Amino acid sequence: MEYIYKTPPFKHQEEGLDFAKDKEFFAYFLEQGLGKTKLLIDTVSYKFLDGQIDAVFFIGPISTLDQFITEQLPMHSQIPYKTLLFKKGSSKKFDKEFKEFMDEDSRQEGTLKYLVSNTESFSYDTYLPYYRMFVKNNRTLVIIDESHMIAHIEAQRTQNIIFGMADLTKLGKRVVKATPLAVQRVIMTGTPVANSPYDLYSVFEFLCPNFWGMPFSAFRARYGLEKTDHIPSTGKIFKRKLSLKEMRLIRDASIKGFPPDLIASTYMVSECDVRYLLQNPDVQVPYKNLPELKAKIRPYAFIRKMDECLDLPPKVYEKIYFDMLPEQKKLYKDMIRDLEAEYAGVEMNASNSLVVLIRLSQLASGFMPTGVDSECVPIGKKSPRIEALIELLHGYGTYPVIVASRFTAELHMAKEALEKEFPDLRVEIANGEVKPGPIRDKLIGDFKKGEIDILLGNPQTIGTGFNLQLSSLVVSLASDYSFYKRDQLDGRIRRPGAKGDSCTYVDIMAKDTVDDKIYKVLREKKDLLEYMRGKSFKEFVRGEVD
Repeated sequence: MEYIYKTPPFKHQEEGLDFAKDKEFFAYFLEQGLGKTKLLIDTVSYKFLDGQIDAVFFIGPISTLDQFITEQLPMHSQIPYKTLLFKKGSSKKFDKEFKEFMDEDSRQEGTLKYLVSNTESFSYDTYLPYYRMFVKNNRTLVIIDESHMIAHIEAQRTQNIIFGMADLTKLGKRVVKATPLAVQRVIMTGTPVANSPYDLYSVFEFLCPNFWGMPFSAFRARYGLEKTDHIPSTGKIFKRKLSLKEMRLIRDASIKGFPPDLIASTYMVSECDVRYLLQNPDVQVPYKNLPELKAKIRPYAFIRKMDECLDLPPKVYEKIYFDMLPEQKKLYKDMIRDLEAEYAGVEMNASNSLVVLIRLSQLASGFMPTGVDSECVPIGKKSPRIEALIELLHGYGTYPVIVASRFTAELHMAKEALEKEFPDLRVEIANGEVKPGPIRDKLIGDFKKGEIDILLGNPQTIGTGFNLQLSSLVVSLASDYSFYKRDQLDGRIRRPGAKGDSCTYVDIMAKDTVDDKIYKVLREKKDLLEYMRGKSFKEFVRGEVD
């Protein structure tokens, strides 16, 4: 069937449609700015016209849903469609709307049904009956946008997405077979691996149950280099990835003449992993058999990178350091001492790592440390970080610009200072306080029209789904700790239509603080919480990034 596009495609988008035309399940891995949503809409339209499907269940981050319905579908859909948006907490009104939506025989009218819902709603069982009914009663293609949100197989929402929309065959309590209710399944995101190759397990289990032919524990053993460790305070035993330092120690032990079995027992690593490290001296990541992993997913994964497809401005990374106030320095020094005592002998995990990072970041930003993102009390009347931002903008002089921070209080402090310093500029905030809807849409729309000079926001709000290429500068104050979120934020300005000669990313950091460590880990394309796992607090603060 010849497909007629509503909006002209790039070559890589034509290739993506050809790749997916006849596939029952597949993955679109396209870097930000390559138009994966347009590609998806064209793919869905083709499959509808070809008679493969008659409904779509689109699951994505709540911040992107309104834009998908109000902007992307009208712009790119080549066929008529109807949409029903479901948001977590919807009332009885939705129940009525859903039943009417289900009763409509839109196929006879040549109209494609889109049920659109946010990924977080799968964290509860409450809404599964609606989803199952829709998927089961139509020939449905299920799409997961930003598939990193189901990267953890143990998470409730991942379990509900994989098993909640499938017919299950059980042996006792164990699921031995899951048959998807959807006739086709698609995932799309910027990169196959946001944090580690382990992310691929649940993503491809969603696409094709039992894709890997093994449980997650066996998958980790097959593709990871891990050691057995324990938490001294509780005696809990667990598996974790080897650090680069441990990999070096194992190789050094072999050079000194120790046999593999002795090295394995000394470092609590399998002898198989020890031999792999010795036979592959160039491996510098805690994973193995990656060529096999890539070969396994290649037939079902369409992967494209920005620089392969489009001629875009180069990326320029800059750092600006500032000195903290004297009272900040004292508080920070005391905090480091207290945390080293508090976490002595304690392994860092996702929970305590997050609290530690937030407390230290709050101090570096000039706020009293609480360990809670939303609770920030200024230490002094001025902020050296914001003063550095003002100095930067005086020198830059080209607008609009984007300024990001994970702390709401810092955004408000920056807005007040910027409006005072630049009274002729329009400064606005788009963060979690501005809920998805008309107000946020107008803010983003005004920015795109060049009516906002400085847009302040947090990565969760402005880092996904928006095209903000009118700006050539992103300034990060207190950075997010997720590499994925940081990468998404940076990608907002480096897209087709980018105006400047370069896309510049500036981090404003407090000297001699955790800011520098956060920057280095993120630039190594690592997630902070994952990086800290298994380290002691002292190793994280004092050690080099491995």
